[in-house]
Amino acid sequence: MLVRHLVLLVAVLSHPPAYGAKRPSKEMAAKTAILVPPSKTMPNPLDLLKKIDWETRGKTLEARILVRIVDGTDVRSLELKLWAEGVEKAMVKVLAPERERGKANLRLLTDLWQYVPTVEHILKVAPSMGKLRLLGSNVTNGDLVRSTSLSRHYEHRLLGEEKIEGALAYKIESSPKSGAPVPPGRVYTWILVSEPVQVRQEYFGPTGKRPDRVAVWKNIKREAGHTYPATLVVTTPGTGMQTQVDYRVMKFDQPIPEAVFTQEYLKKRVDD
Repeated sequence: MLVRHLVLLVAVLSHPPAYGAKRPSKEMAAKTAILVPPSKTMPNPLDLLKKIDWETRGKTLEARILVRIVDGTDVRSLELKLWAEGVEKAMVKVLAPERERGKANLRLLTDLWQYVPTVEHILKVAPSMGKLRLLGSNVTNGDLVRSTSLSRHYEHRLLGEEKIEGALAYKIESSPKSGAPVPPGRVYTWILVSEPVQVRQEYFGPTGKRPDRVAVWKNIKREAGHTYPATLVVTTPGTGMQTQVDYRVMKFDQPIPEAVFTQEYLKKRVDD
C-alpha cells in the first residue's frame, strides 16, 4: 500500500472497464456519482495532498511491509523493509522469500539505483523507469513509499465531493505540469472530508478512456500523531492482477542514519 520487481521500488514508494455499461460494475458501485461542485469554503487541493503526504510519511518513516501478489492462479508473498526521509530519499530492501532476499532499491531525488545480489551489481536506473512494477506485481515504487510526486509535478483541480463506500470524499484531478518528469496522463484522488485520509486513486494514461490502475486504501490507523491507511490494494482492471500491501510496523519521525541512503547500504544485508 514490493521491490516490486525489483522493479524499482524506490521510485518512492502508483483500467477498469469503461463506465458506459448499462449495468453498473462493482467498481462503480463503490462510488456514488453525485459530484458536488467545489464551493468557496472547500480546501485548496494542493494543501490536501500535502497534508496526506505528511500523515502517511511524516518527516521520516521506517516500516515493515507485507506484500501479497495475485496474478490469476499465481500467488506470491514478499516481506520488505522501507526507510524514507521526506520525498527526497527512500531505501527499500527485500527480506523474504529467501530467493529474493537482498534485492534493494535506492532513490535520491530523481536518481534511482537497483541492487541485485545474485550478480552483485548496482544498476543506475533512468527516472522514466520509476513506474516499473515490483517483482511482477502491479505496485510501483511510488506506491510503496507513499510518494506520488503529485504535489510537486502536477497541477490540481478540486472537482467537488463524491461518496466512496458511503463516506463523503473530496475528488481531485491532477494533470502533469509542462516539462514535468512524469508520464503523461491524469490522476484522480479521493480524500475523506471527515479526516485527512486518502481512500482511492485512479491512474489514466494519455487516452483517458479508462483507468490503467486503481488503488484503494483502507484499515485506517492512528499512531504517533499520524492518521494513515495501513492497507493498500492495487488492481489492474481486466487482467485479474491484484496486489495487497500491508504496513505492519510503522515508525514515524525517528532519526534515520544518513548511511542508509547510500549505494553502500544497497549491498548491506539486513536481518531485522
